[in-house]
Amino acid sequence: MTAPELRARPRGRAFRLTPLAGAHAWSLAIWGALPSRWCGNLTLNCTGFGIDILHCEAERFGRGRWSALFVLDASRARSDPRAMDFLHMSLRRPALFRAAAGMRIEGFRLAPPDEADGDLGGDLGVDVWAPDRLGLLAVLLDRFESLGLVPAAIRATSEDGVARDHFRLTGQAGPPPRTAREQLARCLGALRG
Repeated sequence: MTAPELRARPRGRAFRLTPLAGAHAWSLAIWGALPSRWCGNLTLNCTGFGIDILHCEAERFGRGRWSALFVLDASRARSDPRAMDFLHMSLRRPALFRAAAGMRIEGFRLAPPDEADGDLGGDLGVDVWAPDRLGLLAVLLDRFESLGLVPAAIRATSEDGVARDHFRLTGQAGPPPRTAREQLARCLGALRG
């Protein structure tokens, strides 16, 4: 399912799980009105069930509506993915989650203010790379939210133990605050190991 097909879906929330080539590979499409922490919630819950997220592309359109595609590796899953409610998993943070103390990133890059990057339209573009660890995406999204920033788009990949994530961030109620760029650089700089 493509992003335009997901955006054309009726209002509401839903997901679709489709097997891919390979014994344990799955495509997960999820769409609809989702809370700001939905992606971090989903990744934490998947990890808790032994499901690795190999790739994610998500885009917000309209007010709080999302379309997202994930590639999952369920080779170590503790349950059959077909029996899981991924929508429910996106709505609730696992009860035992605590942000990993000492979570570190290897580096980050803020897109220059005048960089087109598909015409950011005032949004902030940021790339982050780090050792792939449980909770990394959730920690990053929580840090962005603490600065008054929410993702408008996410592209996250994991390969050979390294997470490479790209975010397009906007303000919670409009454009990013004027000080957001400097605050974001300080916040990510503090996470650099």
